[in-house]
Amino acid sequence: MEKIKWPEGARCAVCITPDIDAESLWESYDPNVQEKTRSLGYYGPLRGVPRILDLFDKYKIKQTFFTPGVIAERYPEMMKEIIKRGHEIGHHGYTHEPFGKMGKEEEKQFILKGIEVIQKVVGEKPVGIRAHGEYAPHTMKNIYESGFIYDASWRGDDRPFRVAIDGKTTDLIEISGHMELDDAPFFLYQGVMPAGTKKMSSTEDAYETWKLEFDGYYEYGLCYVLMIHPQLMGKPGRTLMLERLIKHMRSFPDVWFARLKDIAAHWRKTY
Repeated sequence: MEKIKWPEGARCAVCITPDIDAESLWESYDPNVQEKTRSLGYYGPLRGVPRILDLFDKYKIKQTFFTPGVIAERYPEMMKEIIKRGHEIGHHGYTHEPFGKMGKEEEKQFILKGIEVIQKVVGEKPVGIRAHGEYAPHTMKNIYESGFIYDASWRGDDRPFRVAIDGKTTDLIEISGHMELDDAPFFLYQGVMPAGTKKMSSTEDAYETWKLEFDGYYEYGLCYVLMIHPQLMGKPGRTLMLERLIKHMRSFPDVWFARLKDIAAHWRKTY
């Protein structure tokens, strides 16, 4: 439980990470999804992402956006705008496919295809990945061999850590997220998503949970990773709630808002 050494004496690290699943979220559950349901995903790139980008600009913070390759192909101008504003693009599969259900080689091909597409669209190779679904025994090895410097998929810690593969510690950094710091359990409605909640929570439920968790992360000097989806969190009222949360965080001294690649680079250098 030793105190973490963050850059320039910061007390804790914060990264708000939008997952731009867009319509790939719905397609991954039902390849034959009909257009009305598919349109739920369109809201993310059309309205949610611009609203979140403007919010980040307002508070001068640079963060990490995760995107499936197929969405990068469909919305190249959105991708370029994210990079133009100084944010990071992370890998989120190619079709939002569920990792852990594929063989080693098939999974590797999806990873490489996602890398290829993102690099082609924005001119930068993604250095981090957040996979959808479970991890098979070969998944982390595939990620490491694909050249990523960090993974942001597991749930096992509130500090970054070096990943052990085949019994050997590597320089691949895991930066964990947690379900209580994800907007899906609050807002992903089961009426259109089998894995969703039966009742949408109010923004106050999410705000109080995220605020209290931030207070704890700040107290203990940890790495706070908030996972949001522009098609859910980019709605007008929820964006206002997210702004209120950022204001709360900003009221504390020595909070390091950083992209995940910056956090991973710091961890590699310091630990």
